[in-house]
Order: sequence, then structure tokens, then C-alpha cells
Amino acid sequence: MRDEELDPRTEEALARYLAVAPFLRGGQHGRGRGIRQLSTEPIPWRGGTYRRRSVATLYRYLKRAREQHLAGLYRQERSDKGQRTAIPPEVFRLCCALREKFPAMGSRQIKETLVAERVPGAEAIAPSTLRRWLREEHLPRTGKKAAAEPQAFVRFECDRPNELWLADATPGVFLPNPQRPGKFRATQLLLVEDGFSRRLVGGGFFWNQQLPALDDAFFRSTLRWGIPAQIHVDRGNIFVSRHFRRVCAELGVGLIHAQTARAKGKIERVLRTCQDETFAQLRDLVDRGEVTDLPGLNTAFWLWVEEAYHQRVHSETGQTPAERLTEPVNPVRDARAHEQAFLWQLSRTVRRAGCTFTLFGNTYEVGDRSLAGLRVQVHFNPYDLKTVAVWHQGRFRQTVTAGAVRRPRHPEVSPLPDRGPIYGPTTLNQLSGLQRRAQARSPEHPVAFSSPESPPLRLADVLRGVLHRELAPRELQTIRRHWQRHGPFDPRIYLPVLERFVELKGAGHHISVYLDLCRPEGDWS
Repeated sequence: MRDEELDPRTEEALARYLAVAPFLRGGQHGRGRGIRQLSTEPIPWRGGTYRRRSVATLYRYLKRAREQHLAGLYRQERSDKGQRTAIPPEVFRLCCALREKFPAMGSRQIKETLVAERVPGAEAIAPSTLRRWLREEHLPRTGKKAAAEPQAFVRFECDRPNELWLADATPGVFLPNPQRPGKFRATQLLLVEDGFSRRLVGGGFFWNQQLPALDDAFFRSTLRWGIPAQIHVDRGNIFVSRHFRRVCAELGVGLIHAQTARAKGKIERVLRTCQDETFAQLRDLVDRGEVTDLPGLNTAFWLWVEEAYHQRVHSETGQTPAERLTEPVNPVRDARAHEQAFLWQLSRTVRRAGCTFTLFGNTYEVGDRSLAGLRVQVHFNPYDLKTVAVWHQGRFRQTVTAGAVRRPRHPEVSPLPDRGPIYGPTTLNQLSGLQRRAQARSPEHPVAFSSPESPPLRLADVLRGVLHRELAPRELQTIRRHWQRHGPFDPRIYLPVLERFVELKGAGHHISVYLDLCRPEGDWS
């Protein structure tokens, strides 16, 4: 005959009773020694398992068994069983609303969104509890890719910062097209990641995946965090271009091309995290009219990177990216020479008549007449074609300026975007909450070319006060270009250096002499 099947509560109570049953009858002689001996041995428990119980717990079982027998050893039910008490109801309703609006948003990001919006009680939410409650409300997370079949891959970990960088791009969100009002245009997200710290060292949203976007991301990354030993990329057109190969060679960076798509697991995982946690909210900001241009999109994205992603403990490293990379490694020593490596190069023939050459419709006159009729190499910034450098046979010859600028920039690049404003929030959105928290300050990490108006005017005011004269229009243009290359920084910190230089050397030097003192790595003493 089959034995009866007990429910788990009864089975647990019976296991407790049988454990203390030998001590229910008889005197107290030897009871204490027996209880202490029993506490050191595994006791048969429900389901065929064994557990140890402390001396105090065994005495409590013994007292209840004497008073109520088996009934006193049942596990007491909680008075609030089945009720949700870990998260306040009004906070949970906001969580449900966020999951309905952003189905791909995970429970951890829902908590971060509420914390960014300063919702009371949000910091105490346990993501695992919230995940279970949302499933009970039939609001599971959607939009995540199904797990692929398990395959064997070689995992690796870098030993030090800047040992290996990884770069890749992915389609971004749509923005209003500035050239075609009423239409939308796709953006591209290009990111550069440090393989040791998992910190995003550069990149952002661009209008396309062309060389100027890669130049901007890589130039600012190296200027801010130093030059890496190697960079790992795929075989996209921009990564196999002669220009990028030359830049890496001049900087001493080893260029590694991935043989398969699966060889870029780290950077692909970062891109997927950005897609899952920010794209839906960025589209929401665009739909609400809070983000209307590329600088505003980059501002919102990098606020999330600095305030959320870089402050989150990485599951592989056990530290936050901000903790593992705090300062530049192998920093740039000469910013001017560093910038020269990123200049584009084209060959032109200097005409004998007039000693001129043309570049994208602009005419330049060469002062060195010995170059007439020779093939020269022209180095230029694709965003500013007014001034270019002329090289011949590997030697710098002179800098020339266009007589009449018909085309101020390379035909394949977009105009320099202004720094986007910080927009205020209107509804629950993690990026809106981070923007509101950062309204009083600029983003720490610039991802687009700086504004050609407001910041340079502040630097111009400092120079105007030190030199005690008005600045010429050409000098203001030089200051603007200096800011675009070396900004942003607070020009007031260089005021003592400038005043001391003017006191010793005078105020009659070219404006570039004073600007050389206003570079983060070029303090004069």
C-alpha cells in the first residue's frame, strides 16, 4: 500500500517534531548535552534533505511540541501573505506605465528612470521583485533578441587601460532633417570602448558612417583619454580606408580587423545595451519635440552614459567603468602635432601662371615660387577649407589661405553643429530626468564639434581684457578655430598665465601666441 502524501507544511512540521521527540519524555538530566550534540549534526528534513538547527531553535521546537504537539510546529503564515508591500502602490503604477510605454525597458532601467525623476521610494526598489510583479501583471519585457544557440568562444580580458580599444557603428534614431523641413533623416551611432574598463571613451550620433564621423570620434577620444596600443574594428569602408590606416600608423596604434562578426562581442554588447536602454526614450524625446537636432540628441545620450552606464557595476569586471578608468593613459604630449595626423591629404599641381592651385572650388596662392609646376601635398581640415598646409617631398613648406572661399568645407561633410541645449522634462523619461539634473552644467564628454559662437566669445573676452584692445575679425576667427580644436575648457583658469606673459613679453605678439597658452596640455610657466 502506498504511503500518504503530505503537504509541504505538514512535512516540515513533522520533521521538526521527530527531531525533538527523543527529549519530550524523561527528566532534564542529559537533555542539554543531547540538544547541543543534535545541533552539530544534520537533521532529516522535508523532501529528503538535511539541515542543521541551532540550540535555541531546537529548544523552541521542544517547548512548542510539549504545549501543542504537532500543531505547534507548523510554520506560521504571514498576515500579509499575497499582498504587495515591497513597492508602494503609486510607485508600482508608474512602473507599469513605463513598461507599457517602453516595452523593451528592463526592471533595472525602470528603477533608474524613477530615481532620475526623483520619485520618492524609487531607490528602495529591488529589480528582481519588480521583474516578478510585472510578469504577474502580464507586462513582461519584450523586444529582446532570443538567445542564440550556445557556441564556444574564447573570452579575453585586457590587462591594463588603453591596451585595446573597440569601435563600431549601428543605425540610430530618426531626427528632423535640417535640409528638408517636415522630413526625417536617420542617424548613425558610432562608439569607441576601452576593452579594460568597458568605458565609452568617445563617439556619438552622426548623420552618416563616413570618415569625418570616425575622425571626430577617434580624435576626441585620443585627446581626452590618451593613445591606445591597439584598436579592434570590423572591415567597414571607413575602417579599411587609407586615411584611417595612416592615422593609426602615425599615432603608433595597432589596427586589428575582425575576421568575423562574432569576434566583436564586447562592442556589440555595448551597442545592444544602448539600443535597449536609450533608443526608445530618445525617440520619445524626439516625438515630444524636446530633441530636434543632432547636438541635442548627443547631449541626452551622453548624459545617460556618464550618469547611468559609467556608474553601473559591470558584471564581468565587478567594478564600474568610471572606477577602472579615471585618467588618461599614454596621454597626447603635443596637441598640435596630434591634430596634424588627422588632417586629410590630397595632391595638387601648382600652376606656373600665378603660382596657384584649386581645392574643391577654392583658389590658393602659394608664396614660394620654387613650387611652381610641382606636385605638392595639401593637408587640410575637411571642416575648414579657408587655410591649408602645403607639403612637398615630405617637408612642410608653408600655410596658405584661400583668396575667395567658395566652399568653406569638404563637400562630403556636414556643417559644424552647435552644442545642443539641455531640455527640461515633461513626462517620465530617464533621459529627461538626467537632463534636469544637469541643467546647471555642460556635459563632461563632448561628442560633436563645439559651438562656433558662445564659448569662443568667452575666450575672446578674456583675451580682450588681458591685451587691453579690441580684437580684429581675423583674430576672432583664429580664436573660434582654436576653441573648436581644443575646447571645451574654462578660459578663466589661464588668466594668470596670460597676465604674466603679457607683463614679461608684451601685448604685441600674434594672437596664436596667446592661444598656445590656452590649451589644456600647454600651460606656460
